[in-house]
Amino acid sequence: MIWRLIVLSLIIICLTGCSVYRPAPLEQAAVDVALKPPSMEAVRLEAEKIQHPLCKLAHEIELIYLRKSLVLMRKVWEGRGWWFGWW
Repeated sequence: MIWRLIVLSLIIICLTGCSVYRPAPLEQAAVDVALKPPSMEAVRLEAEKIQHPLCKLAHEIELIYLRKSLVLMRKVWEGRGWWFGWW
């Protein structure tokens, strides 16, 4: 009796687990829309939402180099030259 239930359950499991693959028809317009790259504005807006410590560190490093380059440009503009160092 119990072996009949086991065999019957295995048959039911095997039959219900089978599926047939039916490929969806692809249209070139749908492919073009799906593969279109996002605009730079959308990428910029999404990038601003990132809250990660490494991003904050990279931004601070960028500001440090920006300040150093502005100091260097001011020294060159004033005629003192670049040999006076960064600060």
